Amino acid sequence: MHKLRRALAPLVVVTMLGLSACGNAQSAKVTTPNTESSTTASMDAAQYPQTVKACDTSFDIKKAPERVMFINSTGTSALLDLGLIDRVVARIGVVETSTYSQEDAKKIKDIEVIESAVKGGGHYNVSTEAVIEKHPDLIIASNPADLDVQKLYDAGIAIYVPEEFCVRDNTEKVTFDNVYREIRTFAKVFGVTDRAEKVIEKLKGEVKASGSTKVSGTAAAVFVVPGDSKFYAYGNSSMVTPQFEALGLKNVYGNEKKRVFTVSTESLLEHNPDRIIILHQGDEQGAIETFKQAHGASDLRAVREGNLIGMPFPLTDPPSSLSVEGLKYLQNKLK
Repeated sequence: MHKLRRALAPLVVVTMLGLSACGNAQSAKVTTPNTESSTTASMDAAQYPQTVKACDTSFDIKKAPERVMFINSTGTSALLDLGLIDRVVARIGVVETSTYSQEDAKKIKDIEVIESAVKGGGHYNVSTEAVIEKHPDLIIASNPADLDVQKLYDAGIAIYVPEEFCVRDNTEKVTFDNVYREIRTFAKVFGVTDRAEKVIEKLKGEVKASGSTKVSGTAAAVFVVPGDSKFYAYGNSSMVTPQFEALGLKNVYGNEKKRVFTVSTESLLEHNPDRIIILHQGDEQGAIETFKQAHGASDLRAVREGNLIGMPFPLTDPPSSLSVEGLKYLQNKLK
């Protein structure tokens, strides 16, 4: 362990501990020796060392990360968009590859998967030793609770959590600007800022085009794991809200500041949305059937009228180019 720490220390230095998951905040900050700015600032060539703040933890990077790991699909789209997927040495959990092109799906499938045990809700138990053996210098995760954070820090490994997953007392409603900021953050960390604006320009055009067709009514997004009776809904700090609004829909949980929270069928019946988007991790039919079998679900307007729409979860959160793909996906489903 001590030898590994010496090997990694020149790349990453963790300066403060306090990561937490499942929430929302504004985009991460990147600080270089001569300037401090949000990621919407100038896109000058990346400077090192730089300090990146992710949730309540800051870490210093002395050079661009070269050995990366990620959990589930967190960070995957940004790594692909910016041409960085070849720096990934391993991954943990499940990636719903149907949301990617065949070429990108193959790149993801070719990445070694670290063995883990499912805990539920998209989280995993994974051996810290198995992670350290891969000598990563950066791990991208939505929930650091899946990891033994302190051991990884002791080994000189940084953990980056996209800001939407951070717990904050004062959350703000997200927009597609969060997508663009997250891409700029990744580009800055990896020293490829010149690539970010080309990606963002393309995404802005796609968002504008998708908004040309609008529907009306109310909707809710519910995450369902087949066979699991616990459901999760999404509030105004989740990307489902700007996705709905771009298409003319109102999120019935749009006044809820939490990004995600457990939801009962009683609550759904109280709001009784016209449409319910069933978010899943690959088994769409299994997720829809599990939802329909829940007590009281048959009384929901969306169930009675056949307005349950399955959508892969990565097409929503965290803010990424997949959120734009999700917007286009919903637009096609609502036509």
